[in-house]
Amino acid sequence: MSRWFAELGPLRLMLALLVLLVVLLAPASFGETRLDWPMVMPTVVAPAVAPILFFVLMLDILMTRVLMSSADAPGRARLRRAFWFDLGVTVLLVAAWGPFFMRLAGAL
Repeated sequence: MSRWFAELGPLRLMLALLVLLVVLLAPASFGETRLDWPMVMPTVVAPAVAPILFFVLMLDILMTRVLMSSADAPGRARLRRAFWFDLGVTVLLVAAWGPFFMRLAGAL
């Protein structure tokens, strides 16, 4: 398992940890906007950071696919695992924040 994390790399793991933090803040974001210290994170900061993280993940997925086209077999396998990891983290982010943004857009 530690080899798998080492293959993902520190930047991808830090991105996943940041996404996990933002996902954990998603349930508290459905109330009103609050500017007092503990509630500013889920009601102001996390909704602003979630779309940025989505696009960073999409860029990482794109670059993983581009690099996969010119990699050798072991490199391609490592990048394929990174691709599926990024895709799973993206699905988690969209599942957590999708209802918030749909409600914000008036779709729900």
